[in-house]
Amino acid sequence: MLGKGRIRVYKFLVTVVLVAAVIAGVWIFLKGRRQAGTSSRFVATNDPKAILAEANHFAFLSNSYRAAPLYAKAEQMFRERGDKRDELYAKIGQLRAEAESMSFVKLSDFIGSQLATPMVQNDPHLKLWCLTAKGMTDIEVNVPAAKRDWQAAEVLARELKEKQWEARARGELGLIAFLQGDALKAGRLVGGALLSAIKSGDVGAEIRYLELLGNGFEVQRRYEEALMVFDHAISVANSCKDCGFPYMAYEGRGEALTALGKTDDARSTLTKCLNTARREQRQGHEAQTLIFLGKLSLKTGDETEAINEMEEAAAIAGKFNYYQLDEDDLFELAQIYEQRGELTKAEKRLAAARDASMRLGNRCSIHLSYRTTITYEQLAPKFPPNFPHSPAARLSFWQLPLGRFPHFQTVHQPVRFGRRSPLTLLVLVSWLYVNPRRL
Repeated sequence: MLGKGRIRVYKFLVTVVLVAAVIAGVWIFLKGRRQAGTSSRFVATNDPKAILAEANHFAFLSNSYRAAPLYAKAEQMFRERGDKRDELYAKIGQLRAEAESMSFVKLSDFIGSQLATPMVQNDPHLKLWCLTAKGMTDIEVNVPAAKRDWQAAEVLARELKEKQWEARARGELGLIAFLQGDALKAGRLVGGALLSAIKSGDVGAEIRYLELLGNGFEVQRRYEEALMVFDHAISVANSCKDCGFPYMAYEGRGEALTALGKTDDARSTLTKCLNTARREQRQGHEAQTLIFLGKLSLKTGDETEAINEMEEAAAIAGKFNYYQLDEDDLFELAQIYEQRGELTKAEKRLAAARDASMRLGNRCSIHLSYRTTITYEQLAPKFPPNFPHSPAARLSFWQLPLGRFPHFQTVHQPVRFGRRSPLTLLVLVSWLYVNPRRL
């Protein structure tokens, strides 16, 4: 039988252990929430600055669905208080959060007009906010303009010592470098932005640049590696309570699975993405997912369904001026119609794709514009002797390698990489940084 003194000692030890366990549990809980980018702040409903900060929190985690109503509420409260500066800040945030439900061209014009005002020019932080918003918008409609936006944002962020915005600007410039055909620079900038995001705890940027690197692997047709990166991006997003749905990762995953012949998994992935995009009214991602579903339908032999999905995507892209999506989708449709012998429809879709490409200024696809502005009659004398001059030849020459026509090699073609490319090395370094146990 234990003495009273020993019982008191045991009670003391048990109490210490329990207190230590509670403290450890709370610490682990808070650390997990912090690492996952979860907001634990209480937002006072009568404090517009607190509401604005919470909206920014969700926006940085690519969760436009939750950020948009907070921006709208903050904007209204700032307007009632006569705070013009923060009213504009909240308005820009709200417009960006709902960008996919409006014309990107009109949104870019509006932000550009605000950038020219003295209030924005004389407020460096507000100017940075507008530049980044315009850069994210212009990437869909005017690549050269987006480059100017992000170059200015990078310089300003460095001056303001806004490290996360500076890193994000470099990452976006990497995406632009890829779109303009400089894949070496793209790999360096995007890979560096990913490492910076991981180091600084910028979970939203980490997910975005994982998605972009996955897309880089897909361009090289290295689908297994792309799938690995996309799955990791989805895993990071799922571990973050406040993060938005990782649309690009799901879209890329669906495309990679389609290329690998895993059609059931691909359809399940893309269907989940499409349903989420429709529920959150993300029309851009809705159109992109429909394009990938169309390609999947083609692969499984359902040509009619593929046309329906791609035509629906084209209608959405055309309505909201998504030139990047419109160009890709219309070119795919043109190829389908050509194979069906519907040459009038094919020519119409190719002409529209050319117009979208010219508006976008995308050098990776500008060769399409050159091909569609050159007539068949101009090129006919330069065709190889064995070229079939059939009724379909008027369309077929657009798909011939430009190498057959040296006179028209006036465009910068995208670069393909081997396994020792800078892009590959940066992806591997980033992956090992996230998963050191793989060493």
